[in-house]
Amino acid sequence: MGTRKPDPEKTCAYCGKRMQRNRYGETLEDMTRFLRRRFCGRVCMARAQEKQKLTLNGMRSRAKRLGLKGTFCEKCGATEDLHLHHENENPFDNRPENLRTLCATCHQKLHRARERLVPKQPLACKVCGLPSRRLGMCPKHYQRYRLYGDPCLTKRRTKSGYELVREEESPPASGGASNPLSA
Repeated sequence: MGTRKPDPEKTCAYCGKRMQRNRYGETLEDMTRFLRRRFCGRVCMARAQEKQKLTLNGMRSRAKRLGLKGTFCEKCGATEDLHLHHENENPFDNRPENLRTLCATCHQKLHRARERLVPKQPLACKVCGLPSRRLGMCPKHYQRYRLYGDPCLTKRRTKSGYELVREEESPPASGGASNPLSA
């Protein structure tokens, strides 16, 4: 048998250590498997997959696990189907003074009453004046806002691929909202 080729230089995607092909008894790890591997071991792989930012459901389950929810509704005294209500409507703020335990019915009534106090969203898109749906934007501008962080950014094809460019829209002629980005 001849000498084997040297292993390519490869580093762990999490810790940055130089990786080597694993040995399984007398057998050396297959080269294609080694080339697909991104982490030096299971520990680095697990740490790389940990979420840095908690999701809304994660915060809710954490509040439930910490026992922040009471044993009865603070409005009607019911003990079934209890919810945790955040007074400032920020689900990441789990301070005891911000939390109330409510039954499902009282919780829904409270939110419905608050919805009636909040003014309705504007009917025209604040960018182009078309009918709006969410955050005062038409579906096209809302989608751009979600994807790129700005309702006026759009993708344009270039010779080398795509790039984000600002699409300046003229203010609506129908007396709608003015273009907020021209100010």
